[in-house]
Amino acid sequence: MNLNPMARLKSAQAQPTISVEDVQRVRRQRRLAKTEEEYSDVRSQMRDLVAELRSTPVRSPKTTKIAGIIILVVGLIVGALLFYAAYLVWPGFVEYAKDL
Repeated sequence: MNLNPMARLKSAQAQPTISVEDVQRVRRQRRLAKTEEEYSDVRSQMRDLVAELRSTPVRSPKTTKIAGIIILVVGLIVGALLFYAAYLVWPGFVEYAKDL
């Protein structure tokens, strides 16, 4: 069991677009290839599949924008809570800060 929740999120983003049918099709073509030209076509298809598996996934700009907004909102909330805590600990803090 993976205890890191971010690993699940990253693995969901890195889902390859290659299906099992693609791999089976290429394997079948490789078995049935009779000439060197057919075999070279199959090898190029295999290279394309491998390149697609190794390529990095494209991150959605919408997800990045939403994450940025969430970080800003959480930062504002934490800042407000810290300011409120300082006000509770030192009620004259606001007047002291105005004098600075």
